Amino acid sequence: MSGVRCPYQVLIASCGALSPLEIIKQLYQADTIPGGTHLLETIYAYPWSIDNKYYTAEIQLCTTDYKTIGDAQFAEDVDAFIVYFDSQQVKSFSNAKGWLPFLDLLKPEIKLLVCDRSSTVEGVGRSKVLDWCIDNSFELIELDPEQDSDNEDDFDFGETTGIKRLVQALHAHTWSNLQLRESPIIKSPFFSDTKYEQLENEQSQSDTDQKQSETDKKQSQTDQNESTTVDEAESDPKVNSDLDPDPGPSPSCCHSDSDQVDKTQDDANNKDNLKSQTSAIDNLLGVDVGQLNMMADKGEDCSEQEIETFERLFSQIKVMKEKADNLPNSERKHYAEQVAISFWKAMGGDDSEVTGLSDSD
Repeated sequence: MSGVRCPYQVLIASCGALSPLEIIKQLYQADTIPGGTHLLETIYAYPWSIDNKYYTAEIQLCTTDYKTIGDAQFAEDVDAFIVYFDSQQVKSFSNAKGWLPFLDLLKPEIKLLVCDRSSTVEGVGRSKVLDWCIDNSFELIELDPEQDSDNEDDFDFGETTGIKRLVQALHAHTWSNLQLRESPIIKSPFFSDTKYEQLENEQSQSDTDQKQSETDKKQSQTDQNESTTVDEAESDPKVNSDLDPDPGPSPSCCHSDSDQVDKTQDDANNKDNLKSQTSAIDNLLGVDVGQLNMMADKGEDCSEQEIETFERLFSQIKVMKEKADNLPNSERKHYAEQVAISFWKAMGGDDSEVTGLSDSD
């Protein structure tokens, strides 16, 4: 009586001494296996659970002693084909090649040619076997490869070989009924360590990029908060009253005595405002411009503390400029002149070159 079919099949055949059941035992990693289910003709099926770090899937490992496709439904269900041959026997290799017409009907996505060891000097030449595999989309898997053979370099790069590679190839297939794990935590013993390391490194890099993104976002928010604080300070009426004083009433177009008196009073107010403005900016800078003039007069007799004050002030030229930009044009020009002359003298410039400069120059 035929058993229940699983629509995901691996068909295993042998053209040598190693039987399909022995291959299944190695896949099971067990000396004995549960009884198989008779599907049809000479085909028996054995359940196999794929359970690795990434997904789970239930498939069937099917054996046959004869070349067959079973029936149309079975042929459609076969996803992988494994055939064993004896690399020491040319006839065994020919029998394995005899499966090609059947594979044209089965159309498996995975095709694996298995032998104990492929030699370059004995039996079927290794290069001949490899050429045939390439021409027919097979992968050659040696269960007991020689480390001193032509593929010696493969071992240097951690290539998986033997039964582990056979299982790995089946695990790598995208089975239609696979169930992905939400949190992959199980590591299949057949997946190469290098593959796991690669996946773990990619995950680690992703976590690092995410943390960096969060850090940049926090820094951006901090910068925005600081900018808002500065803007609020600059918009404070009390601060603006110092940095942007009322220049007084506009002069009249008429030239009467009273106008002249008003103009004189305006000039006095402007000077007071300029003095107040200069003092306000000096307070922001933490030093009076008058200190520069005092240090210029002392020359080399400046104390160490005064020199440090000059160096600190010199390093804040950019700050001076930014603060001066908030002044009305006339006050800004006067303040800039004061700072320039003071620096000139403090650096030992010739007084004669700045003598005679006035507010209108």
